[in-house]
Amino acid sequence: MAVWVDDMRIAKHGKLWCHLVADSWEEMHAFALQTLQLEQRRFHRKAKLPHYDVTVYERELALQLGAVAAHHRQIVVCARKLLASV
Repeated sequence: MAVWVDDMRIAKHGKLWCHLVADSWEEMHAFALQTLQLEQRRFHRKAKLPHYDVTVYERELALQLGAVAAHHRQIVVCARKLLASV
């Protein structure tokens, strides 16, 4: 199992943002909420594809803590697999 962070740099609210997903729902939420200590509101439950928004700084921290860098297309594939597992 893996946690993935993409290479996007979306400018919003004065910060640059990326996306975080994982191979399982449990792993994604545990990594985001416990390991990175993100707020639950960062999870985009109603988005077309489930993910957490992370700042570029948080992306680097996630990588240091074991997440895997991924192209944003790979994030889409992972998020679709999560949806299919519901």
